[in-house]
Amino acid sequence: MTIKKLLGILLSLSLLLSAVTAAAYTDVDAARADYEAIYRLGDLGIVSGYTDGSFQPENTITRAEFARIIVSALGKDTEAKSTGYIASFGDVPNGLWSAPYINYVSAQGIVSGYSDGSFQPDKTISFAESLTILLRVLDYKEDTVGYYWPNNYVDAAASLGISSGLYYDNGQAITRGDAAVMIDRALFTDLCGKKDNILLENAGYTVVRDTVVLDSGREVRLSDSNTYTSKMTLSATAGQFADYAVLDKNSNLVALKVTGEGTNNAAYSMSVYVTALTDSTISYVSNGKTGSYRFDSSFTVYNDGQKQTFSQAKASVTSGCDLTFYGEKQNEWSFAVIGTDDVTPVIATHNYTDNATNLEGTAITSGGLVVYRDGKSASLSDICTNDVVYYNTRSNVMDVYSKKVTGIYYDAQPSKAFVETVTVGGKSYEIGYDSAAAMLGANTNSFEIGERVTLLLGKGDKAVFAVELSETSATNYGVVLGTGTQIADSGANEGSTEIYADIFMTDGETHRIATAQDYKNLIGSLVTISYENSKAKLTAPNKTSGYAGTLDISNRTLNGKTILRDAVVIQRTAYETEKSAECVKLDLETMTAKAIGTDQILNVIRGNDFGDIMILYIEDVESTASYGVVSGIELLTEGANYTIYSDGAEKTYNTNFAVSGMSVRTPVLYKLTGSDSDTLKKLYQIASGSVSAADSSRIMIGGRIYTLAPDVQIIDISQHTDFGTVSIDELANGNIKSATVYSDTSSSDACVIRVITVQ
Repeated sequence: MTIKKLLGILLSLSLLLSAVTAAAYTDVDAARADYEAIYRLGDLGIVSGYTDGSFQPENTITRAEFARIIVSALGKDTEAKSTGYIASFGDVPNGLWSAPYINYVSAQGIVSGYSDGSFQPDKTISFAESLTILLRVLDYKEDTVGYYWPNNYVDAAASLGISSGLYYDNGQAITRGDAAVMIDRALFTDLCGKKDNILLENAGYTVVRDTVVLDSGREVRLSDSNTYTSKMTLSATAGQFADYAVLDKNSNLVALKVTGEGTNNAAYSMSVYVTALTDSTISYVSNGKTGSYRFDSSFTVYNDGQKQTFSQAKASVTSGCDLTFYGEKQNEWSFAVIGTDDVTPVIATHNYTDNATNLEGTAITSGGLVVYRDGKSASLSDICTNDVVYYNTRSNVMDVYSKKVTGIYYDAQPSKAFVETVTVGGKSYEIGYDSAAAMLGANTNSFEIGERVTLLLGKGDKAVFAVELSETSATNYGVVLGTGTQIADSGANEGSTEIYADIFMTDGETHRIATAQDYKNLIGSLVTISYENSKAKLTAPNKTSGYAGTLDISNRTLNGKTILRDAVVIQRTAYETEKSAECVKLDLETMTAKAIGTDQILNVIRGNDFGDIMILYIEDVESTASYGVVSGIELLTEGANYTIYSDGAEKTYNTNFAVSGMSVRTPVLYKLTGSDSDTLKKLYQIASGSVSAADSSRIMIGGRIYTLAPDVQIIDISQHTDFGTVSIDELANGNIKSATVYSDTSSSDACVIRVITVQ
């Protein structure tokens, strides 16, 4: 029947699947209605032309040819050939090229012979027969379409859109061009009763739905974040929206199906930088403008190349990530893509200024530009040499990362020939960019295991570049926190006992590094780190004097001396000689100290001959304690229980000590964990009186302005047993007439207000 002919057409199409591209047919131009279908089927390898370069779209198709096409479209060529060339029909000669295909479609009930037992392989296939075959391939049977042939199948095909725009009598022979159109439509039609399962998928192809061509050419990048080798004849235009992208078994791109017949619809897109996620709503910035978008739980999101619902991908939609929306209409988005694989990171080769016009060769759009450095709002002038910069030109957002790690290249996993993670400076880092993989892999001129290397870290703390920085760079310094011995569990020393030092380095993290000797005498000291035979040698530089004095954050100076833009500030928070130390990395921009005394400066590392500060090592400058008001005291035989109100809640701490003169309503500084090293101190009262003005950073009392700590505690202590939190707005709008301010230093000129009490 006609079904056999349809199968033959599909088979012919599949024969081209192995070709790199379908040839340009001499008689099929872009003006033809069947142009897209003919070339797409050629790219899929399902139909082919003649040896003279023509396709002959006006020719008819035989039942044998149609059988072959169907078998190929179903991906069953090998299985069909296994049936042999002994025909099951009397009018099909044994050994005939089409015998295996006719045998297969007959055995599968797709095509049957005539009542006289013949197949009539050379008879042209009719309109009704071809549609019947296509619907049977789509799993439609008489019990679903009805029993009055041929109208049952013809009407069902029309309802599915397979024969739309084609006008034939049921018994009329179809042309090759129109057959290509119907087959093409059938390939992208769902199987009967199976939503989102088109015929091509059933034939073994992989189909990516609702996608956009981001880059075209020999390598085509789609909006699912993957890049595919193109085997297509038809051009894949960047910005083209496609309903389907079809991949063969080798993941080559072999076809695109765009919305509308014979059209390449352009996609609308909006690339944003996510600043926050609340429930199912993101806040974002794009080209200097802020906005928000609320997701439905079923909204399609591509996450690392995988199609997910928003509910599934939600954990990956975090502050700082890039998100690009795509759709066929502006602001009517069909799907979104998470990730920055299409934003190439670069190394800043110099310190930038706000009037910079290009980023390492890429033109900067100054209007609407938004810059974030290490997750904080910044400007171009904050970008420093060797920073890693991702510039998303679509959203006009620069994401800048300053984190660097210097140390011995200790290990590569799973192997140096195929490196995915590396261990440097005692920590493991995932490879986040091809450049890092090349410099750390088994390549000529790459870094070898045991060599000193600096990793430049990008998004997700992944290594994106591996470089060799000067031994005078800030990454070669750290503070020794402790020392000891261990059995190496990997690397060149695996299984051997090695001496180590825990070092707080300028990336703000503690690294365990194998050392040449025990350096417990340097615990608590800022040291220079050098390497010899893959072991660290630690040296404490002499203390630099002359830097104590006024700290001017806005002008980045200390005692008049410049603090470099990428300077590192480390504060020692605990110290016990030759036993242990603790440190934190401070953000200069948020420091509240107005001055730093000589006894507070442990060391300064100069970054140049001008004496500009590259590393500032301090203690007792910025408080790392918590602040609140004592709301309850229970003295014990040994120690006491102190209840403290802070951040809107009360918590009771058991201590091994009692503070003389402490009472309820006393504002305090505290570090309480129940150990002997706990701290609980009264704060200094700085001023008390009427509030003239207040905002998020200042308060005016008695005509004087005082600086507020970012986490200042404003507490209503009017009720003896029921304290409450007051907002800064209540102070600012005049509802609170009088307040008392407290600090952890007694100087009213240099203090920062930690607690404000009102009654």
